[in-house]
Amino acid sequence: CSRLCLWDAVGILILCLASAAAALDFRYHHAEELEEFLRGVHAAHPSLTHLHSIGRSCPCWEGR
Repeated sequence: CSRLCLWDAVGILILCLASAAAALDFRYHHAEELEEFLRGVHAAHPSLTHLHSIGRSCPCWEGR
């Protein structure tokens, strides 16, 4: 039974990981999208998170 239970657990783990990976959005996210997401996480969990700005990009980099 222990061998069968181990394979059952491995199978369940693989199914869970596969479904989690399918839910991920593998596209480029612009800085504005990332900032909006992080602000949402902070709004939902203000006691666990802090937002800090580490600076702005040079305007000459925009459009590249």
